[in-house]
Amino acid sequence: MKSNHQRQVSNGKAAAPRRDSRSRRSVRHRGLIVFAIAAVATLTIGLGAAGLYYNHLLNKIHYVTSDPDPTTQTWPSTAPSTRRTTRKTSEGETTVETTPDPTIDWAARYDVSDIPLRSDPDIQNILLIGWDDFGNADTIILSSIDKKSDTLRMVSILRDTGVLIPGYPYSDLPKINAAYAYGGAPLLIETIEKNFRVDIDNYVSVDFEGFDSIVDSIGGIDIELTAEEAAHLGLGSGMQHLNGHWVEEYVRIRKIDSDYQRTSRQRYVLERMLAKARGMGA
Repeated sequence: MKSNHQRQVSNGKAAAPRRDSRSRRSVRHRGLIVFAIAAVATLTIGLGAAGLYYNHLLNKIHYVTSDPDPTTQTWPSTAPSTRRTTRKTSEGETTVETTPDPTIDWAARYDVSDIPLRSDPDIQNILLIGWDDFGNADTIILSSIDKKSDTLRMVSILRDTGVLIPGYPYSDLPKINAAYAYGGAPLLIETIEKNFRVDIDNYVSVDFEGFDSIVDSIGGIDIELTAEEAAHLGLGSGMQHLNGHWVEEYVRIRKIDSDYQRTSRQRYVLERMLAKARGMGA
């Protein structure tokens, strides 16, 4: 475990000052695609000539190296009596309330501290974080850069995943996005390392502006739309070339399926952006 979690990814330039929270747009409603572009911009540096172009695009994004004031929150004075979970059914969405069992020792049941923290000098793990208006981590993607093979692999961590959060004072399993709300990126990183035993080298969290112009400045991207996605967007199914507006709408899709598909779309956009970047740098 690294002793200092105040880590950040930099594009080699001074980061722009964070805007007042009142003027910051909602990541939940508008920011996932811009977050994806910023992430690709960061990750493609060192992955070929296209990284230089995306490094330039970072100047169009309000990139921050500090968190959205998450550490001002404190844990609730009492344990939650119920938990609300939204589930998909054949009849639509339904909200289920469950009561935590105080007799279960979750810390003992899910203790994996005997498993070594995995790291590799040839692999750089970067945590990509997008936060919502409430300070929760709405998007959590672990991106691994293999320096030997010059490849990038990504895995999403669902925001509702139950985990052991260091310092959490109660006996139930809180959702992983609460770690960011109460401790920012350092606590989220510590939580992921504690539960998944993967060493995280750096992280990037982004605020943003100028979304449409960023996507359009690279000529848009090609996205394969399913019939359901196409119907939701009012577009044709199959491979479609989408501009900034439609890529945003695509990544914002929430109602037609589950969080698995939502995070899959996020990774898909990252992959398409990376492919476009490499093509432009060829």
